[in-house]
Amino acid sequence: MKKSIKTLAIFIALSMVAASCQKEEVMSPIPVGQEASANIVNYTVDGKSFQAPINSDQDWSEFLYRMLALAEEGCTVTISSRVQTTSSTKEIVTYTTTSKPDAYAWADNMTNQGYTVTISFDNTTGVFTCTAVRKP
Repeated sequence: MKKSIKTLAIFIALSMVAASCQKEEVMSPIPVGQEASANIVNYTVDGKSFQAPINSDQDWSEFLYRMLALAEEGCTVTISSRVQTTSSTKEIVTYTTTSKPDAYAWADNMTNQGYTVTISFDNTTGVFTCTAVRKP
C-alpha cells in the first residue's frame, strides 16, 4: 500500500512538471473588427510560436509579466521586437538578474529598442537570464 502511494505521488508530480510548460491562452483573441487597432506581438514558449494582441500599456505589462512567470515555471520564452529597426550588424546583449522587476524593465526596454528578447530562469540559482538579439 505504501509503495502504491509513493508511485501515485511520483506520477502526479511528473504529470504536473510535464504540463507546466503547456501554453495556455495568454491574452484573449482579437475581437472581430479590431484587427487594425491591435498591435500583435509574436512570441515563442519552448519553441512553439504564438501571437498576442496588445492594445494598451496595461496589456503589454500583463503580457510581459506572464512571460516572466512562464520562465519561472521552467519555460524558455522569446518575445519579438515591438518596433522595426535596422542595424548594420547583428547585436547580442545578455543580462542576468535575480530581480523579476529588473528583468521586466530590461526586457521592456530592449523590445522597445528593436531587440528580440529571450528569457529563461534557473530555479537553482534564482537567476533570470535575458538575451536580446537585433539582426541586420
